[in-house]
Parts: sequence; structure tokens; C-alpha cells
Amino acid sequence: MPDQTLTVRADELRHVMVRANGIRLHCVEQGQGDLVLLLHDFPSCWYSWRKQLPVLSRHFRTVALDLRGFNDSDAPERIKDYRLSELADDVIGVIEKISLGKAHLVGHGLGGAIALEAAMSRPKAVGKLVLINAVHPALLWRRLFFDLSRAHILKRALFCQLPKLPEAYFSKNACAALIKHAFTKTNGTFSGKDLEFFRQALLKPGAIAAAINYYRAAFRCPPFTVKRPADIFADTLLIWGEKNTRQSKAVIAAMEKYFRGLLRIHYLSDCRNWPHEEKPDTVNRDILNFLAQPQKACAL
Repeated sequence: MPDQTLTVRADELRHVMVRANGIRLHCVEQGQGDLVLLLHDFPSCWYSWRKQLPVLSRHFRTVALDLRGFNDSDAPERIKDYRLSELADDVIGVIEKISLGKAHLVGHGLGGAIALEAAMSRPKAVGKLVLINAVHPALLWRRLFFDLSRAHILKRALFCQLPKLPEAYFSKNACAALIKHAFTKTNGTFSGKDLEFFRQALLKPGAIAAAINYYRAAFRCPPFTVKRPADIFADTLLIWGEKNTRQSKAVIAAMEKYFRGLLRIHYLSDCRNWPHEEKPDTVNRDILNFLAQPQKACAL
């Protein structure tokens, strides 16, 4: 797929490659207007935004990105290429390449952490933030090591530090263990077609190694080693599935001190880890209503 500038008619979906931050990143675009960039969670891809693209694109130029290493984006081999700061630079690079230098960011899980990192490192490039089950990077490590409810996550992260064995484990049986862990705990949310799409994306050359390198880089290049302010000046909407066992409301309370702009929180009582997949109509309405509101003035 050749590199090209993103141009699209409002009524069609376009798959294109954008060269940014030294690599090629696969994007799926629909609509016209102000740019809204959608950032997926681990270990999915742009396809997890299929229920948002046709709705948001009625009002915005909406672009769903394959994060580096996932699906059709390039997958660098070095572990350090998956540092959070590097991932944020990908996002900033895409914004600079396809827009006038500014975008609203919508991020789920890992994608939300990347959106926050981008907003901290380049605040003038980010309009508004919409976070879905996402935690401020400053709190990720604190929870991982000191919250006993996260012991299983810590165990998995430590396992991923081993050479080669994690790749072999997660690749076996056509990524069955990874698919089961990530996608099948939310009953009825994903169809067989959906699961197969995610499976095929993970089976692409280099995809599993790249996914594991996210864990490796998080340990070897943790966010707290980056010397820069942790404040978020962008107006932010946080959408939180209350059945999400990965995090708790205490984490949200701890995050609030980092937000200098407006912070709105919407709890979805019947959602788990994938609110935009489980309740797409509600999440789409929340996003559109939030993006339509005037930006709160906040000095950088």
C-alpha cells in the first residue's frame, strides 16, 4: 500500500498509509471537517472503532489508526521503539501530516494512555480528549506494583520480559489464548466475524512480537523516567465501564489532580472493558455531545 496524503469523500471509507515518525502507519478514514483521531487498545486494531467511524464521520474527519506493530502498520523490531513517548510521537506525526496541526483524540485503554502522553508532550497539537477505560501514565506503575487486584497483570507483564517464550505461547493455536483473554469475556459483544478479524490481524508477520514488546518497553522505559510536566490542559471526557475489573474509582479520583482543563466523567454501569463496543450508541452520543461543546479556556 503506497504512502499518500489522506483525502476522502464524506460517504466512503478509505484505507491509507501515512508516513510519520519514521514508519508507515495504517489509517482508516471517513468524513470531513475537524480531525478526530481514534486510538485502539491492546491487542486490537482500527477495526475496534467500526461502530464509531460511520457516526462520528457525519460531523468530523474521523481517522482510526493502527498503532505501530498492529495489523497493517509497520512493526519495528527494537523494544525501545515501543516506548510510550515513541507511540505519542506517532500520533503527533500523523496529526502534523494529515491536518493543520491539531486534532481531538479518542483513546481506549492503551490508546488512551498514548493520547494522554501526546497531550502532555505536545499540548498545542491536541484539541479535546476522550478517554475510554484509560488511566493517566503517572498512575500505571503505581497500580501495577502496589494494588493487589492487579497481581495477575503484573504476572503477565513479567512473563513477557522473557525472550522468545511469550511469542511462542501467545502465537500457538492461532493466538487462541490472547483472543480469549482480550475479547471473549464480554458476552455477546463480539461476533465470530469480529474475533476472526482480530485473530488475522495478530497473525500478521511481526504482530505478536510487537504486541509483547509493548510490555517489554513499559518495564525497560517506564513513563516516570520521562522528565516533563504531567498536567493535562485539554478538556477531557472519561468514559468508564464500572464492570471493568482492571481499575477502580479510586484510580479516577487519583487522576483528577492532573487535569487543568475541564474533566467530565461518565460511568456506564453495565459495561466492562469495551464500552464503545458494548454500548456504541451511548458512547457515540457522549463523544459527539462533548466535542460539540465550546473549549474551556486554559492557559498552557
